[in-house]
Amino acid sequence: GLVGENNRGYLEVMVKKLEKDADLKNKIQKLAAAENADRKAYYKETVRLSNDSKITLTTVEGVYAMTRLNRAKKGESFQLPDKGEDFEKFRKTKIGMKLGKECVPKAWVTIK
Repeated sequence: GLVGENNRGYLEVMVKKLEKDADLKNKIQKLAAAENADRKAYYKETVRLSNDSKITLTTVEGVYAMTRLNRAKKGESFQLPDKGEDFEKFRKTKIGMKLGKECVPKAWVTIK
């Protein structure tokens, strides 16, 4: 519950939950930064190995973010996609419907 997945496929530290513990916040930020560096390297390699010139880093980030969101488990935190096709598809999933009124573009939610 101290980190969440943003809608670009990277971890974000849930800063409000760590306001009172600077040491823990620092440790979690370092871990998240290391994980995000690994993810970015993986995403870039995926783009490099792609035979499709239309595949960009942004495309790979978005696909990964949607894959993680669609596999979300109870208690995990996610930022929902921007308004558009991905959001509309997600809104109609079991997870999206369960979120109800919380299911709005770009919102941070905890899966129920």
